[in-house]
Amino acid sequence: MFGRLKQTQSIGVYPFNRNFFNSANGYNGIAAGDAIIAVICCQFEAPDALVVTSVTDSSGNRWAQVPGIALRGGNESFLDIWVAYDVATVAPSDGLQVAVTTNNPAGSSISDQFNVALLDVEGLSGRTPWVNLFTGFLTYPFTVFVDARSQSLGICAFTNGGDVVVTTQGPWNMVALAGEGPLNGENIAYTVGTGTLQPTFNTELGGEVDIALAIIAFPLKP
Repeated sequence: MFGRLKQTQSIGVYPFNRNFFNSANGYNGIAAGDAIIAVICCQFEAPDALVVTSVTDSSGNRWAQVPGIALRGGNESFLDIWVAYDVATVAPSDGLQVAVTTNNPAGSSISDQFNVALLDVEGLSGRTPWVNLFTGFLTYPFTVFVDARSQSLGICAFTNGGDVVVTTQGPWNMVALAGEGPLNGENIAYTVGTGTLQPTFNTELGGEVDIALAIIAFPLKP
């Protein structure tokens, strides 16, 4: 089965319990068997203290953190990624209500900088993904890679780097996240391939950018 990113939606503000992919906002619901990837990020004065404790939804899907994620950048940036595989059908008129809970160590101080982007993907196998993580000040351009070892959907997610783009090194596609909140209009990148998935990152500003970056290769179904 060929992996495909079908739709994305980004919503901000904490406490977080919001409705995604409903037809009232121009989305298509969710097909049974899809996977839903939640990219959770915020700008927070003490990112080392912040922990996502659970992700739940109105369809009762089983969510789990991608192993090895929960990334804290040097400049108040936090990035975590959770995934639910083989999800239940969601009618477009209903949408999917998603709740994200954290330990919220500093109360409402994260409320205006908290953001969740959902990626609706078909074709993921549910096997453990391969992950590379980067954080801190990075000098652009730079190339990173994940050795996928089998046909995979590669996702690049980053926070505190809205001016960062993925340039050459394979058929990486940029998607501007639609919706609301701090990530509205920012980009993720994705590709489908096998072997070494190599995105090259650049920035319009040049020099160094402080960033929390995850490159994840999700194995596909045969």
